[in-house]
Amino acid sequence: MSTKIRGDQIQLTDFIQALAHADWTSDTKTASAAAILAKIQTVVAGVAGAMLFRGAWSLAATDVIKKGYVYVYDGNGTAPTGVTLENGDTLIANQDSASIATAAHWTIVQVNITGAVTEANLVSLLLNNITTTNSNLLSISIPSTSPDAGKLRITVNFPTVSGGSAESGKYVSAISIDSTTGVISVTKTALPSQHLRVVLDEAMSGTIDGTNKTFYTGNRIEGVKKVSVYVNGVKQHAGDDYAITKEASGTYDGKGKVVFDNSAYIPQEGDVVTCDYVASVEISAS
Repeated sequence: MSTKIRGDQIQLTDFIQALAHADWTSDTKTASAAAILAKIQTVVAGVAGAMLFRGAWSLAATDVIKKGYVYVYDGNGTAPTGVTLENGDTLIANQDSASIATAAHWTIVQVNITGAVTEANLVSLLLNNITTTNSNLLSISIPSTSPDAGKLRITVNFPTVSGGSAESGKYVSAISIDSTTGVISVTKTALPSQHLRVVLDEAMSGTIDGTNKTFYTGNRIEGVKKVSVYVNGVKQHAGDDYAITKEASGTYDGKGKVVFDNSAYIPQEGDVVTCDYVASVEISAS
């Protein structure tokens, strides 16, 4: 009688019947244990893809394995060579081999997957393995109260700021962060005492009556060469029509002083005297 195989598996009743109808006459009338074992192995070997459980791993380097042999590892380490195992892992032989130390000859079924990214060990990783030399930089917690109970909370805090207080008359000229402590350092520099701006079509101060020849700019000037004077919109020529200086003191300190020449046109009543110039304006410290 032939053994019946269903889906590459031996059915128990068929297996028993196969043994019962086997021919044992090749040994003795009463079959020996060795003959029975050999017969069972022959029957099992004839089933494609069958696995045979061999118990706990106890092989020596010179032991022979058969395809389908199954072992359970009961220690920790590397066996076979190149495959790291943990207690309870299952080893399945992929092929017949006289070398158990060839990793490619085995399929390993892990029972405890250390290091797998799961919700539980991800939280543990974040809580226990993220360190910083400055506790103000990062804090990780799991609130126990609503509305965020059980959720992972990551808080990034502002680090200590060195030199960050406000000071009148200064501006931030540089910012640096200490790579070890996380402290932010702010470098402040005094503001310039003056800044420049362009003034266009400004009416000059001074009496326009055909007699007065002296007029002033409304702001301090950056330089006399950057002042242009107009009478009724007509540009006047410095050195020919007027002389210009920068006052050094008094009410008009720093302002441009324009004096029309006696031989030139002196603004008459009803005329308009304007100027364009680059002004030098002081910056308030407040």
